[in-house]
Amino acid sequence: MNQGILDAFVTAVIAASDYEEMDRIYLKNRIMSRVGEEELDAPAHMADLIALKDQMVEIAVANSRIQDSMATKDSLGAELMDWITPSPSQVNHRFWETYRQSREEAIADFYALSKRNDYIKVKAIAQILPLKQRLPTVLLKSPLICQNLKKILKTLQRPSLPKPVIIQPANCALKMKATKVA
Repeated sequence: MNQGILDAFVTAVIAASDYEEMDRIYLKNRIMSRVGEEELDAPAHMADLIALKDQMVEIAVANSRIQDSMATKDSLGAELMDWITPSPSQVNHRFWETYRQSREEAIADFYALSKRNDYIKVKAIAQILPLKQRLPTVLLKSPLICQNLKKILKTLQRPSLPKPVIIQPANCALKMKATKVA
């Protein structure tokens, strides 16, 4: 049996976050307040959280909750993905706890979180970059990297243990320059 889009999205949020099954009604109500109540029973065609988020954004447009513009769609999408993003203090705590064990693992974990919550728009980048280039290598060597990750990398170049860097995932914006794909 197919779940409706709202139930599928909430199930994916619970699976990818610190929310529990007990929070399901709360999450559904909060999401309906942003997206509207129409069309949420439509079957979910995908289980991928980012794809479900994209469907929710399109429903919000259909319900006249947001304008049909890239800016408002991105804004609502970020709000919806915020449900799986830990608070900045938790992100900082986890980063520095991991950093004590391994610098590379701390960066990799932060990068993975940024991809998981769609702050790093992997799908959009894949359409822009040539297929033969590998995404992590390009991001770490190009201006596409977000400001917070730049701060971390700069700090890691110092020989001694650095002061904690404040990581604010919600403010991490990916800036892309249009490139011609061959």
